[in-house]
Amino acid sequence: MAKRETYNKGSCEVLEPDDLTALTQLAVSSLKRHGGQIAKYENSQAGLEQFVQKSAEFFEYCNEVNSTLEPQQRLIPDVESWCCFMGVTRVTIHQYAKRNQQWSDAIAMIKEALLMGKKQLAMHNRIPSLIFLF
Repeated sequence: MAKRETYNKGSCEVLEPDDLTALTQLAVSSLKRHGGQIAKYENSQAGLEQFVQKSAEFFEYCNEVNSTLEPQQRLIPDVESWCCFMGVTRVTIHQYAKRNQQWSDAIAMIKEALLMGKKQLAMHNRIPSLIFLF
């Protein structure tokens, strides 16, 4: 791979238009799927199962998309991209976590999985460690 132009004393690569491919694909797909409306997951066992299944599909989506893209174009799973895929906002996720312990535990596990990826990238100097903190 060719060395890319950098800025900020060489610590950041210059953004290329194709670098946002995975993000824009995710946003377009979510908007089309949900029509700009917040998806609703019922406060029930079935709603929780649907929520967890859809969350698992998010990670599968990331794997599928990332397998076809160059490293600088890949989607790094985070809370915002998960919310976009799910068709909800971060506020909605926070409200769901307050429903009961099962919802809270499921959301905590998903957030831990999101942090795990960012932590590994930071530990291997693939992303700035400051990014991991957020």
